[in-house]
Amino acid sequence: MITVESQDVFMENAKWKGKNLIAFDVANEFELEHEVRKASGQKELLCPDQGCKNPVVRYCHGEIKGAYFAHLINDKCDYADFDKNDNQVFRLLRLKLYKYFSELGYNVKCEQKVLKHHYSQLFFMLPNGSRIALEFGSKQTTANIIDNLNEEYECLGINVFWLVVSDTNYGSKENELFYLKRYLLNRTNFKEYLIIKKDGTAISQSRWDCNKYEYNGNRIYVRKFNDIYSEETPANLLIFENNVLSIKGFNERYNQWLQRKREAFEEEINIIKERERRATECKLQLSKPIVQRTIEQPFYKPININTVVIKRAKGYEERKAEIIARIDQQKVQVRDSSDVRWIRCEICGKIGEDAEFSSYGGPNHINLGICSDCTRKARK
Repeated sequence: MITVESQDVFMENAKWKGKNLIAFDVANEFELEHEVRKASGQKELLCPDQGCKNPVVRYCHGEIKGAYFAHLINDKCDYADFDKNDNQVFRLLRLKLYKYFSELGYNVKCEQKVLKHHYSQLFFMLPNGSRIALEFGSKQTTANIIDNLNEEYECLGINVFWLVVSDTNYGSKENELFYLKRYLLNRTNFKEYLIIKKDGTAISQSRWDCNKYEYNGNRIYVRKFNDIYSEETPANLLIFENNVLSIKGFNERYNQWLQRKREAFEEEINIIKERERRATECKLQLSKPIVQRTIEQPFYKPININTVVIKRAKGYEERKAEIIARIDQQKVQVRDSSDVRWIRCEICGKIGEDAEFSSYGGPNHINLGICSDCTRKARK
């Protein structure tokens, strides 16, 4: 009977007769598993780590746990250390992604030792010769781990992509995200990060729009558009586009969103410019030596005083709500049920009763005017 002197670690790879075995593949073919089990019993299966001091491993596969390899004696092995620091979530995701990319025809391998003392989660050889490592990260991933791995990969000319294992909820502000997300937004070429759900069913991609939206030195917040564009899709849309790991078609949709945001920004600027133009005209008018009050004298029809008293009982906001839908037209005067006239200020946009305004009325400005507050400010 084979005994294990220390706790099992769930290894995906093993060597047998010079060939690499992947536990997931072995489990899918009965005849191959039959031969591997015999080899395991004869202690022919070896750890793929060349520096392993006790390289003999066994093959395990039951009804509760999936297929895996385990050292008979775990002692000073980089591969064993990798699996000790691994977790069940990462392992299941690794297997799903390995199967997914393999079925798409990618040349992909699980748990490859391409760095001196580290095993990559997945390693790709793309048709153009590019070598790509895929790493998993989470809230617990530290700055030192990220920097050290990225620097080692860069020295070997290997591109590395990080998949954030987390919920696929969106974040609209860069400074409110946990560190790995912030790192990817700030340090990657496209200013983006990819999230995969823990069960591997969905992915989301988020890209930071770093463009400045300013007018006269002031930032303009474009309505209905966040600083970060995000979308979520089923995991089977994750591919390599131009050697970049991405949701299929994401880059095109991001550019379309960016164009819509720029158009909305221009609309905001045009609104601001029109307000400034009107304010300038009003200030010039008020700066004249003689400012005449041009309040139109409304035509008063006989009113039953009892009716007026009853209607005046309505509150200010209630009467304002009566006229709000009619205030922007300039054909007829806007009056509420109490026969009080309402005006919109051309400078600040305030809507109020005629008594709150210094001037109002005129051709094409029947319901427009300048409120008393703006008049006082202009005269200071």
